Amino acid sequence: MRKRGISTALIIITLLFLGVNTFLIVKSDSKIQRISYVEEWTSPFERDLQKKLSSEGVIVSSVETPVYHDQNKGVINELLVQEGEEVTIGSPLFTYINDDLNFENSKLEIELEKLEEELEAVETNIDQLEDLLDDAQTAAAPSDENVENRDNEFEIQRELLEKERLFSILESDISKLEKLLDQEADREDLLTAESPADGIIQSINVDLGDPFITIISTEQKVETTLTESERKEVEVGMPVYIRGQNTEMLEGSVGEVSLIPTDKPEVGKESNYPVDIFITDEMEETPFGTKVNLEIVTDEVNQTLAIPTVGIKKAALNAVYTLTATGKVEKRMIERGLHVNGLQEISDGLQSNDFIVKTGGRNIQDGRTFITPLRIENVSKTQMENMERNQILKAIGKGFLSH
Repeated sequence: MRKRGISTALIIITLLFLGVNTFLIVKSDSKIQRISYVEEWTSPFERDLQKKLSSEGVIVSSVETPVYHDQNKGVINELLVQEGEEVTIGSPLFTYINDDLNFENSKLEIELEKLEEELEAVETNIDQLEDLLDDAQTAAAPSDENVENRDNEFEIQRELLEKERLFSILESDISKLEKLLDQEADREDLLTAESPADGIIQSINVDLGDPFITIISTEQKVETTLTESERKEVEVGMPVYIRGQNTEMLEGSVGEVSLIPTDKPEVGKESNYPVDIFITDEMEETPFGTKVNLEIVTDEVNQTLAIPTVGIKKAALNAVYTLTATGKVEKRMIERGLHVNGLQEISDGLQSNDFIVKTGGRNIQDGRTFITPLRIENVSKTQMENMERNQILKAIGKGFLSH
């Protein structure tokens, strides 16, 4: 019996509610016309917001090192590397040939050879004089007073001393020439061009133009191009998300934003600017020239209050309608921040426990009392069964009296 009574009461409540509200709405001077009917509402929520600029890029070497032909060293004689070959600092790349240096070396070598021949002749002469001196001293008796023999021995000793002096001079001259030739040999070492960096030989100019050789490092970066308007949004150090085909997302940062456009600027045409992206994550070996997609984070806020930009009833450009605990509609001024992907950051004016009126409803105005739809589906049968009869009647009375 009690269950049947409750069901009957619900039917009566619904009919009364619909009848009274219909009467009040139709009545021209009804107070209900000064009431805001709110259908839906929501509350601000915390979100991490990121404003991103999408672009496409290509994997390139992070450093290019040009090697030039130094014409002061001569003409290129022999190439010692080929394209695609890995080199390290100090690896020989190519050699020069210098006619002036070769001529100077030849002169020094000829002079050295001549001195060495003279030295050898003097050394032979010294040996002969020493033999003659020994023979002269052996043949002469101790008491021999022959003046001729003594003069001969003296002449041999004098000539021997002269040859020994000449031998010393020749030795000194030869030593100087050998040092000069060593210096020239060092100069010849300079005629071998060495690699100034570790990397890979990217290109060799077969026409012998400059740069003659280009060396690229094995470290990689991403190169992209931004329009003039996009470039204004990007700064060095901004985070970047990098994703290639069938590869996991990598993180990087803006490394360099060029001031010089890729092409000659033209009036009425937007310029494009090269931008380098440094890769901060470890990356698997990826071929140079691989295409990737980029998302440059130009602005971001973490754990900020946000509301949807669509579906919110706006009171003005920077205002929304909120519902107060006293049953009134309140126009609330707000300060807007970042706007990203249908979400609006609220930097001031709202709290997470505020209720914001969504689109729909009727007569939404500041200061008005508001009512909301009767949600019978939200009232469980168990709740109704647990309510006393006088509680049900009291709730009905409050509902009608609020009009």
